[in-house]
Amino acid sequence: MLKKFHRWFLTTPHLPRSLVAFGLSLAALALLDSSANLVLAHLKATAPRLFATLVAGTFDTGFAPEVWLSVIGLTLGTLIIVISIAAQNIPKITELYMQDWTSLIYVWCLVLGGAHIFYIKSLQDLGTPPVGSILLNLYALLPLAILTALPYIFYILKSIQPESVAQQIYRCQYHYMTQLGVVLKERVFYQPQFLRRSQAYLIAGLNQLEDLLTYVTFRGAQAEIIGAVSELLQHYISCKPNYPAYFFRLSSAVRGDIAF
Repeated sequence: MLKKFHRWFLTTPHLPRSLVAFGLSLAALALLDSSANLVLAHLKATAPRLFATLVAGTFDTGFAPEVWLSVIGLTLGTLIIVISIAAQNIPKITELYMQDWTSLIYVWCLVLGGAHIFYIKSLQDLGTPPVGSILLNLYALLPLAILTALPYIFYILKSIQPESVAQQIYRCQYHYMTQLGVVLKERVFYQPQFLRRSQAYLIAGLNQLEDLLTYVTFRGAQAEIIGAVSELLQHYISCKPNYPAYFFRLSSAVRGDIAF
């Protein structure tokens, strides 16, 4: 099953990661919202006193939209500024960021959490306040967003360091070469689009490391980048026997790359 998944994942064109992250975040939020309302409905039937205690009084959600917008604005504003400054010295840092699952899912969760409170406000205005959704947003999602905003900013600041960028590129390329060896060892039939995408991805990673080496002036960072390139080439040589002969046909993606 795992090998079949690897084969499908590598040989099938995929949606952009940002769209996939949005779908995963939306599905997770919908599941949490439904679960919260189901739990309260169960408590209402089995423990009416506990339910009455939870829903006692009215819920003031007037402050929540402003707090959500502040957290989202702080996070996205810092993210945009940091990435913009880093892009001046680190080539293609934006493309690398758009491949980071952690960042994509976190940002989408923040945005959907803010949209969730506006959904709650709309239901309240209609006279049908969803108590489970209110409790979930005010006492779980909002505190979690506030507590994780600063660690996420520190995560972004650390991830744009040249050494961290080189390690991210290295890990992605190493993993991709390994998975290619697993899939192509099964003698996958010739697919021009798959061949073009694979070759373009492999050479793009080396180009990123080469460009990063040009911009970085610190000797320690340069040594790490050169070491990453060396290890990737050695790993490619070790995986090469698993690649069929057609994989070494030059596609248009490689022929059109001036670095090649």
